[in-house]
Amino acid sequence: MAKVERWIVAMRRGWRRLLAPPEDWRRHCYRMAIVLAVMTLLTAAPALRYWRLAAAPGWAQLMLLAAGLQLAYLAWLATNPDWAAVWVVMIAFAAAATMLAVAGTMTLMAPTNSDLPLGLEAVRRPAAAWCLVGTALCAAAAYYCGHVVQTWKRQSINRRAAS
Repeated sequence: MAKVERWIVAMRRGWRRLLAPPEDWRRHCYRMAIVLAVMTLLTAAPALRYWRLAAAPGWAQLMLLAAGLQLAYLAWLATNPDWAAVWVVMIAFAAAATMLAVAGTMTLMAPTNSDLPLGLEAVRRPAAAWCLVGTALCAAAAYYCGHVVQTWKRQSINRRAAS
């Protein structure tokens, strides 16, 4: 019986060692969460002046909701620095880039005399430039997160094969 218990303890230590992220990856996740949080606040800057959501236009409500979700996922990344958390953050930023690209395309392609959804007609031209910059930032963040995930997974597979 003692032999089985020793084997179970050894297996737990081994799995913990294999599954736990190295310290340099943890620090990298913390830095990444801070940089992406600042980038999220910069992307949502035009909507930050509308604190009263009931009086805010629809685009500001949607942008604040998206920024809140991104910040929640970044908080999760900071508390759980794992490659799967980075993967989820990548998906969140890819979705934000898609949403901003659709909004930018709507503001550019719609006729000037037509109404836009979410109250974007009042800020038609600045919204197009803002959406273009936000799309580029979120797409770059999603790409970088995907690159980090693939590098991390490749290193963990190599580490498992070596041990």
